[in-house]
Amino acid sequence: MLTFVLAVFLAAQEAAPLDPAPVSETDEPVVETAVSQVALALLADLPATLEEFAPEGRAQAMAVRNFAMAGREDLAARIQPGLYERPPCPLVREEGLAAVGDVARDAQIVIINESHNQPQHRHTVTQLGAALSEDFDVFAAQTFNHVRLSMEAQTGPLGWHDREPIFARQVAALRDGGYRFVAYEIRMSQRDASITDRVERAAMREEAQAENLIALVLDAEPDARILVHVGHSHLFEAPQDRGEDQDPILWFAARLKAKTGIDPLTISQTHCSLAPIEASSSHGVSEEAATVPAAETDLGWPVLVDGAGVAPEDAVDLFLAHPPMRFTDLRPDWRRTAGDVALDIPDALRSPDEPVIVEARPPGTSLETMPADRILLYPGEIAPVLVPPGQWVLTAWIANGAYADPIEMSTP
Repeated sequence: MLTFVLAVFLAAQEAAPLDPAPVSETDEPVVETAVSQVALALLADLPATLEEFAPEGRAQAMAVRNFAMAGREDLAARIQPGLYERPPCPLVREEGLAAVGDVARDAQIVIINESHNQPQHRHTVTQLGAALSEDFDVFAAQTFNHVRLSMEAQTGPLGWHDREPIFARQVAALRDGGYRFVAYEIRMSQRDASITDRVERAAMREEAQAENLIALVLDAEPDARILVHVGHSHLFEAPQDRGEDQDPILWFAARLKAKTGIDPLTISQTHCSLAPIEASSSHGVSEEAATVPAAETDLGWPVLVDGAGVAPEDAVDLFLAHPPMRFTDLRPDWRRTAGDVALDIPDALRSPDEPVIVEARPPGTSLETMPADRILLYPGEIAPVLVPPGQWVLTAWIANGAYADPIEMSTP
């Protein structure tokens, strides 16, 4: 059952912009399960071999999501060419997060989006949250579970997305930074099963999300400062025209703005890449760098770019661009840049006959705790886990359960 629900949810979350997700019952209790169950669910849903694996449509969307959750963004890009490419946008400031922080400190509500198949976006939210922690009180994220957040003991995931290791790290870091977490996702009681039109169902979800955030935070604390983490178009703060004789779409941010009168600062990570740098004093780069492709400069990432024309007018305030997605030993380069260290996986944890998922946790940590890293390996593949420096326990999982005994290791 977990395998089916996880697969459906992952497929739904990043389909067409009007997808009326969520599928998860975000106001129902989450059953405590060892995190190995997430690994088993992924192994059940991902192909046993990559040979002739070429899914299309919703099957492709599901596979892309699962590969990213299994630490294989490289395979996600393989089955969906162009997955991590964005339209090029001109550079505004190299210090993207510093620029965003300068503006965000004057805002009451900051809404930043992500692509659910790009964990790097979650790392950026972690950095932004740390920069704002002295001024902001509340962190709210899609799919956080209402019941989970009401429980005193929160040893497992708070929702669906933090089953992915980088999102789990984000949750831990923001908790340590003093944020109070809020679940604003639609509740079962707010759903109308008679509504079947996907646009109307999407509107139902957006309306419920706005109402919930107001009821859970702003009604009691009208001056609370809130960091909100959303996916894709949920951050659009202006109505989106759908053409003649059709009502405009009002996403979560637009509804929140209309209901509260608070103008949120909206930040997109999903619309832009960095265009090749052109000589311009406003860009703040040297003439020597001006003719060099942006990916080959020593810019600090992410960078602030001008996204005019790539998103609906007046829908987004600021745009961040990330470096091109590149891989070394099957793993994304940005992870090493962010401070992770490669820890070679022993042969004893790599199956020669079937796919295996290796997870890394600190010693003494319950399996209910999300791993710091997770990596799917097919027979013959060699790749490291990427973790912060320190001691780690590696566990391995195949389709029918544990594979070999856990191994404790330390980073070089």
